[in-house]
Amino acid sequence: MILIITALLLIACTPLLHAIAHQRRYSVKYGELRSGLVSNVILGLLILVVILAIVNMSSVTEAFVTDSGIGIGLLVLAVLLLGYLIAESILVKGSFDERTISYSTPWRKPQSGQWSELKSARFSSLTGRYILKFADGTVIRISKSVEGHGWLLDFLARRNVTVR
Repeated sequence: MILIITALLLIACTPLLHAIAHQRRYSVKYGELRSGLVSNVILGLLILVVILAIVNMSSVTEAFVTDSGIGIGLLVLAVLLLGYLIAESILVKGSFDERTISYSTPWRKPQSGQWSELKSARFSSLTGRYILKFADGTVIRISKSVEGHGWLLDFLARRNVTVR
């Protein structure tokens, strides 16, 4: 029961965490892009969910064994999300300057592009990512939860690049 309540609280906190991410878009030094506070907070909450699940499962009773499908399912989901967020928190990083941008995530090979070759910039509200397309075919996707994305948007505006 504690596991289900914790999972519901995590889901309920998601809008608040996104609002915090929006406020932290300038929280790193100019030109730096890195995993944001939101990922780290969610990571901490998921660790809490996993710990509560382990504690709950360690006091196994006959009733829990027969009704543990939901508990085990949530534990597996929490462990998978935990692994994803650990990778996001540690391995998402990038930088930009007046000539280039580079960005890497654990899910794609490192990407880089020359600003002089930028073809388009748009925001996908479906995925919550800024998508930069370059003439050589390079596509860089930067989450709005990445700290420093505000500096990037300001930079693009100074270069008269409209983010659609």
